[in-house]
This record gives sequence, C-alpha cells and structure tokens, in this order.
Amino acid sequence: MSDDIDHIESQNKGLQVQTSNQRALLAELESLMNTINIPEADLAVLATEPFDSEAHIKRLERSAVSLYKAILSTRDSAMGGEMAAANDRIDDYARYSSNFGKRLLDYLSAAFKAEADQAVSDFVRLPEKMALAPHEHLEQALGEFCGLMLFVKEIEDQRYNQIAASYLATSSDLYRKEIGDLFNHARTLIRKPTDDELEASFAPTASASPALRPGTIKRPGGRPAAERRRADDGPSSGEVLRRALDQIGPHVYREQQWLTDLLHLDLDSGITFAEYCDLETVFKRGAATQLQMQVGRFKDVRASMELVFGFLAQQLGDLVAYILQRDQLQVFGILVALDACADAAIGAGNDFVARVVGRQRQRCLVAVDKTTADQIKAIEQTKLSVKKRKGIAPFINVFPVRPTLWRCG
Repeated sequence: MSDDIDHIESQNKGLQVQTSNQRALLAELESLMNTINIPEADLAVLATEPFDSEAHIKRLERSAVSLYKAILSTRDSAMGGEMAAANDRIDDYARYSSNFGKRLLDYLSAAFKAEADQAVSDFVRLPEKMALAPHEHLEQALGEFCGLMLFVKEIEDQRYNQIAASYLATSSDLYRKEIGDLFNHARTLIRKPTDDELEASFAPTASASPALRPGTIKRPGGRPAAERRRADDGPSSGEVLRRALDQIGPHVYREQQWLTDLLHLDLDSGITFAEYCDLETVFKRGAATQLQMQVGRFKDVRASMELVFGFLAQQLGDLVAYILQRDQLQVFGILVALDACADAAIGAGNDFVARVVGRQRQRCLVAVDKTTADQIKAIEQTKLSVKKRKGIAPFINVFPVRPTLWRCG
C-alpha cells in the first residue's frame, strides 16, 4: 500500500514539474510572439521614410528597433527554437529587412558620390596648392548614418559589405585625385640643381651638360647667371617632398578614424545596434554573440585602408623617381623627409603611412648605394684620364684637400 502511495506522489510531483515547465514555455512563447509582432507603422517607416534629414534618420532608427528585436530573437536558438508556426511572419520580416538595406545602399551610394564631388570642388578652390582640403562636410553629412550602419552590419551583412565597398571605392577615387594633384604641383616646385650641387657630383646627371663626360675636367664658367639665379630660387627637393608628406600624413590618419566610425571596423569595441539603442540586456547579449560569429565576413581597418590608399605607394614612388632623375644627390634630402614623416606617423599611431614611407625609404637606401658607387667610379675614371690636361679635377673642387697633395699621373 505504501509503495502505491509513493508511486502516486512521485507521479504527482512529475506532473507538477511538467506543468510548471509548460507554463514557463508558454510564457516564453507569448513573450516571443509579442517581440516578433512588429507594428505596421514601423514597417511602413522602414519602407518609405526618406533619409534626407536627421529627424527622418532618427525615426528610421526607432522603427528599426522593432525589426531588429524580431530578427535577433529568431536567430537565438534559446528564444526562437520553438517558432516554427511563425515562419511565414519571420520570412516577411526578412524581406522588409532586405528591402530596407537596399534602400539604404542606393541612397548612400549616391550620397557618397555627391559628397566626393563637393570635396573635389572645395579642393580645387584652395588658394594654397600645396595643401589638402579637409573632408569635414562629408563627415558631418554621413556621420548621421552610423547607427543605421550598425543595423545593416548585423542584420543585412551582404548589404553592409556593398555599402562599405561603395564608400571605399568612392573615397579612393577622391584621394587619388587630391593627392595626385598635390604631387603634380610639387613637381613644378622642384628646381634644377644649382651649380654648387652639380659640382658636388662627380658623375654626370640629367641636368648636366651633355658634353661633360666622366673624367672630363670642369673649367670655370658654368651656366648663365640668369639660369643660376632661377636654380637658386625656391626650396630644395627634400623640402618640397616634406611639405607634401606633412599634408598627406594627417589626412590619412583622419580617414582611418573616420572609416572606423562609419563602418564600425573596430571589432574590439564590441558596439552593436543593441548597445547603440540601449536595448534590454538579453538583446545586447544576443547581438554580441551574433557579431562574433560574423567577424570573418567583414574587412578590418588595415584591409580597408589598403583599398582607399593603395595608390599612395606608387604615386610617392613616382615623385621620388622624378626628383632623382633630375639630381641623384637629392636622395639624401629625400631620406630626411621620409624619416621625418615616418617618425611623425609612428608617434601618431598612423601605421599605414609608416608602412608606405618605410618601404620607400628602403628603396632610397638602395639608391644611396648606387649613387655612392657611381661617384666612386667617376673619381676613378677621372684619375685615369687627366694626363696631359690642364684645369682642376671636379673632386678637387669638392673635397677640402690641397691640390698640391694630389698627384696626377
């Protein structure tokens, strides 16, 4: 008899536990149904609201919260695992989300182009040609979309990548134009080497007279006075390069910070749309988990900077080659400019510029070795070819050594 009583009591406890679990499940399902039940007004806003003002963007963010909660809830297996009956509604919300992402992509692609055109116009009107115009207007106009960019990054990652690609391509074209014009103007400021600089080179240069061959003794005279004055005017090539780099470095660093904010490239920050809108803890936790699962789908800061400024190394290399073609000895002034830029970049945490300048510096060190070898070869040829000639050998003019100590032949 006691065994039967124990059995009945055991079954009763089991039924109580089962009933409690069912009640908890029903409560959870009811809560979830309420979560995915998005007001029609919010869906209408996401489908039709324009993006052309701060007020409209804020309204879009508020409406996006409902859609965000619904989609995030169904992605969480703990919350959405029992929602097979709501699949039709979930599919509808996915379409709303996709359509909203497409609308945002179309608008921002056009906005990127319009803001870039305005930035070029501002740059062209600058009175100082050795300067780059700040992109403050572009940042102010597009900065309002940072919240919606978080939404599409988490909910519509394909649209996010398309928006990011559109911005990176437009920004790259803009900087290519501006920095290219800056370097072109720098070329006009690079003067011919002075007579003193020409005489400091034992080997012939592109600016030297064609009649001056290795081993030929330089006689008094030189270029006409007017031409010498023109060569003496203006800054050295190294100074011109440094002025250009002083403009480029800060702009590249600012663009890196702006990219990080607009496209949310700082994965360590952990910012999500749930954090941005200060939603309930359950959504913050779920969003952080989902974002970690998507990390490999997004470009990081370094890859994005390469896409925007990938042309910089080539343009800088072309300018340096132009300077060296006119006067190889300018390589030392170039190295000073590159070192100054690299030090400033490293101090500011501007890793991209530090890498680009560092690679160019290595090429210049190779050029130093070649220039030194050319100078030594020119001296050796001069020593062998000055027999029975009168005049002063070029290296005697440069080195502070008495001619009487030099024995020719």
